[in-house]
Amino acid sequence: MPSAKFSRRRPIGAELIEGGVDFRVWAPDHRKVAVVIDNSDFPLQREPDGHFRGFVPNALAGTRYRFRLDEE
Repeated sequence: MPSAKFSRRRPIGAELIEGGVDFRVWAPDHRKVAVVIDNSDFPLQREPDGHFRGFVPNALAGTRYRFRLDEE
């Protein structure tokens, strides 16, 4: 995960940073959210305000991804 000093430019979305991509999405009605890349799940951590956030190492600009909600 990026250092605590990393500050996002936007509140949600995918942000390319050194070493990978920082993902953040607002999904307050869901228990679990994961980023799926090449059939591999990368779980995001729930934040108190309903956002989910996580870092996917080695993801690059142009990498295709999707979100999996509640393991569906």
